[in-house]
Amino acid sequence: MKNRWVLLRGLGRERGHWGDFPEQMSATFPHWEIISLDLPGFGAKSDIRSPAHMDEVVRALDAELASLEHRHNHILALSLGAMVALAWAKQAPHTFESVTLVNSSSSLSPIHHRLKPSGARALLRAMFATNANERERQILELVSNHPSRPARIHTLWTALARSNRHLLINALRQLWMVAQFSPPLQLTVPGQCLVSRQDRLVDSRCSQRLAESLSWPLVTHDWAGHDLAVDDPEWLLVQLQNWVSKSIQN
Repeated sequence: MKNRWVLLRGLGRERGHWGDFPEQMSATFPHWEIISLDLPGFGAKSDIRSPAHMDEVVRALDAELASLEHRHNHILALSLGAMVALAWAKQAPHTFESVTLVNSSSSLSPIHHRLKPSGARALLRAMFATNANERERQILELVSNHPSRPARIHTLWTALARSNRHLLINALRQLWMVAQFSPPLQLTVPGQCLVSRQDRLVDSRCSQRLAESLSWPLVTHDWAGHDLAVDDPEWLLVQLQNWVSKSIQN
């Protein structure tokens, strides 16, 4: 049976925000299927209201994945998407062969670690900016530590923001959803946590606490920001290759 990577983005984001990372994954995993799913309320689903409860999000995603051809699924999830992945792996443990979380957070950590105060202020300023171009510029500056952020990423993200009329209200509903979410303390699905030590939005100790609670390995990047797929996709792909080679062999 063939393998599949399932990709999930974070707060207020959609699959288009991966940019060309899925194509890079395809080159790294040539015999795998690579798919990106939109969370309800975003991307192709931006005409619906984002659920305020995690169970609703998981049910919608699980039904969508179940409608596709059966594969060995491995999930890569970033930030808020990582919290969704945890809930999904708990509710439907046979859906995934493995879970990779990137710069996640959970109720195991204090609120000022889950959202650093300076990062929270910057995020709120960006979310309430009326100009999509300026909003996405501020978000990119917050989540990326890359020394020369490609202009094409800002252009892409601005276009995506302009296509979603309900971006702000759905993002706020997502925040309410994760505020109520408690992570599972045990999972039967194997997994790993990847974390950016210099993340300016979420304290890296959140991933450390989560990895410890699940007895999962923690792999640290020294300079990247919150969006690892933007800052160092090559490093991220190497970690995924290493992980898959271990998890499939086991």
